[in-house]
Parts: sequence; C-alpha cells; structure tokens
Amino acid sequence: MNLYRRTDYLGFPIMWREQDTSEIYAQEMDPFTYQFRVVSHSDYLQAPQYDAAIAAVVNSLPAPEA
Repeated sequence: MNLYRRTDYLGFPIMWREQDTSEIYAQEMDPFTYQFRVVSHSDYLQAPQYDAAIAAVVNSLPAPEA
C-alpha cells in the first residue's frame, strides 16, 4: 500500500502497474488547521485517506486458521 502526496518531497506514486489499486493519493491540505496549510511528508496520520489505507491492508491479510 502506498499513501503519497504530490507535495511530499520523499513520497511519490509507484505506478508499476497500469491500474494499481495499492496507490492512495492523500489530500495535500490540512483540514484541521485554522489557516490554509499545504502538508508534505509529515501529517499522514491526519489525512482521511490514512484510515482507508490501513483498512485496505487489514482486509488483505489472510484470515487466521481455526
């Protein structure tokens, strides 16, 4: 799973497949600040897409054997 932003100086899309479902674009604006702020490498935990990325990883794990 790759969560990235265009404004992240270390993060970028992988794009190794034509329709890569493991790429999630995280919004670049911080919705929790008083003034408009563009975020880069930090603050991925606050991005709404972070929860979706975690859920996708958890859902892709194999079910435990009984």
